[in-house]
Amino acid sequence: CKNLTGIIDKEIDRINADLNTYEQQRIAEKRETIRRLYAENIGEYGEYLPLEALRRKSWDNKTCSETEIISDIQTAVIAVKNDLQTIDSMCDPWTAECKIVYMANGNSLTAALNRYKDLESARKAAEAAVKASEQQTPTDMQETPDKPVQRPSAPSKWTFAITVRSEEDANFIRDTCEQFGYEYYEY
Repeated sequence: CKNLTGIIDKEIDRINADLNTYEQQRIAEKRETIRRLYAENIGEYGEYLPLEALRRKSWDNKTCSETEIISDIQTAVIAVKNDLQTIDSMCDPWTAECKIVYMANGNSLTAALNRYKDLESARKAAEAAVKASEQQTPTDMQETPDKPVQRPSAPSKWTFAITVRSEEDANFIRDTCEQFGYEYYEY
């Protein structure tokens, strides 16, 4: 009985090893098919949808057809294409930076639009600061023939402290200050 059981166990182990080898080979062939289908269907959106991020475990199953894989890829491409069109239409002149934020946050349109809002708010604040600094002197400081204006001996300055959340925000503030000729200090 022990001899017969040993012979049967050897055959079971051999069959299991053969099945395991077959399964590994099938998965390798399926993954090669997936790479081919990805390359054929991703188009220009590969940078936004790398295969590793798009791949699903179910794609390796025997029951998952090529049509299903193609459908999944095309659905993701359409979603990214629509998001990028939205960014292009809504985020001017910050389109490039919003696309970077979109990609860095796992293709999050919300993150890109929030970044646009932040950049627009900073731009409007900078414009308001410039406009305020360019305004005329107050009426009590205006010169009249009978009352010459008294000017301060040193130019007045405004000081603002701005806390930023990211390196991109810091770069934007720095660039804006340089563009308008403002002094800035980083701490």
